[in-house]
Amino acid sequence: MTEQISNNKKIIIVKVTKPDYLSGLTGAIYILKCLSDGLSKDQIIYDIFEGDRQLVFIWIEFLKNHHWLEENENSNTGDHGRVKITYEGSKLISEYSFEFENDLGNRRDS
Repeated sequence: MTEQISNNKKIIIVKVTKPDYLSGLTGAIYILKCLSDGLSKDQIIYDIFEGDRQLVFIWIEFLKNHHWLEENENSNTGDHGRVKITYEGSKLISEYSFEFENDLGNRRDS
């Protein structure tokens, strides 16, 4: 992880060589970014975290608890499970840039 100043704003650059490198807060923020890019939870689970459903759902709960992500839980509207990135979540995403190396570069890029 490196830091860079761009337009008077600090950006954290995360270089990823394999999925298990996405740990800690960087994993949570990357999930938030993927959701904001329109990826489904299943795409994140299987394409990025190699089927680790529990890990992805734990991070999604973490993001919701910190008010960076909201999830519609009203099954009456047909939007059950639809997520929305909050303003604070968008600010957090803007502080990170993800760069991928090797085969992961073909999966996701910022």
